[in-house]
Amino acid sequence: MSGMINAITSVLWGYILIYLLLGAGVYFTLRSRFVQIRHFIHAWKIMFASRRTAKNEISSFQALCTSLAAHVGAGNLAGVAIAIYIGGPGAVFWMWVVALLGMSSSYIENTLAQLYKTNNNDGTFRGGPAYYIQKALGLRWLGMLFSSLLLITFGFVFNMVHANSVAASVSVHSDISIEYIGLFFALITSLIIFKGHSYHHPVCRDRCAIYGTGLFPDRYCRCPDAFGRYSCGFFPDYQSCLWS
Repeated sequence: MSGMINAITSVLWGYILIYLLLGAGVYFTLRSRFVQIRHFIHAWKIMFASRRTAKNEISSFQALCTSLAAHVGAGNLAGVAIAIYIGGPGAVFWMWVVALLGMSSSYIENTLAQLYKTNNNDGTFRGGPAYYIQKALGLRWLGMLFSSLLLITFGFVFNMVHANSVAASVSVHSDISIEYIGLFFALITSLIIFKGHSYHHPVCRDRCAIYGTGLFPDRYCRCPDAFGRYSCGFFPDYQSCLWS
């Protein structure tokens, strides 16, 4: 079973997904005339100007915090470290390039979700990839398959991987038992699920703040050197770039 899964993963990521995702990013970037660059400042203005919320709703800023909390996980921590270990500091530069292309893909995805969303007739809407797969492509079965796989992936797989990665890291560098760390995550998750967005936004906001500033207070002095290595590292002879 393990050999079969490894073979499928190798084919998907080595021959299909990497080219499909990069190709889609380049295509959407060109067709949108570099929307991620043209409207970058405008997007930030809208985000910070839209912090007011109605009852039982979240603002644009809170939605951003929620999205960041969903994206920042094991891949952004352990995955980046492994990429740097294998490919050197230049790997970070290429991750920046891929992220820049991915911004246009994300923009297109969110635009489609807005175009094909469904009105619940109570002031709320529902939508997403499953809806525009059904409405735009006319493939209801594919939308249902996508939803089912997403429920399994985000409901079980991602949560277990992320919780295990954090719990194992904290347990190794402290005397806290991995079971207690798991109980702490279960408590936080329960508050978010049963108490709604009143707990959701503070947790997401604080998590983003800790990730962005709290983890590296004694490493800021090394940032110039790190950015220099990232920017020069994509050259084959990046050492000559750094020390010339």
